[in-house]
Amino acid sequence: MSTMGANQPDISDPTEWLNTPLSTFAPLDAAVRCQVCKDFYTTPMLTSCSHTFCSICIRRCLAADGKCPACRASEQEIKLRRNWAMDEVVTAFKSARPAALSFAREARDGLEKIEQHSRKRKLEQLSQEENSDQRRKTRSQSRRETSTQDSSQVTEVDDDVQEGECCLLLLCIYGPSDR
Repeated sequence: MSTMGANQPDISDPTEWLNTPLSTFAPLDAAVRCQVCKDFYTTPMLTSCSHTFCSICIRRCLAADGKCPACRASEQEIKLRRNWAMDEVVTAFKSARPAALSFAREARDGLEKIEQHSRKRKLEQLSQEENSDQRRKTRSQSRRETSTQDSSQVTEVDDDVQEGECCLLLLCIYGPSDR
């Protein structure tokens, strides 16, 4: 397995990219890894069927069953060729990977903080709008509230009150009617 340094984990994995803004790097990371050992290619060798494996991995597979581990085609150790281009790509990717992954994680964390701040602001705005709705009212809203409060008040009437006094009391509460 790969050794990344003191502050990096010893085992790296292409899935480390998935929850970052650079998630499209995951297939690239997987492409520079051996299908047998799942680590970055070490001395990459190209088979006659055009698959690439670590030198030791493909030699062990061929010694065991004489077939390519990817496509199961017959293969001979003598036909293996060093894949120099892949070796250069792996070397460059391995040196750039820690900084790129660190950058991607920092960007992800920054985006999460922005989203949290945005959610918090939206909640504060909603709270302020609710408070301002309770404070600011149009004249018609105020009149409606006053009339509903007046109509919802229960007025007790003494049994000793005469019929005329009762009409006067109703007139005061509900206002004159247009009959």
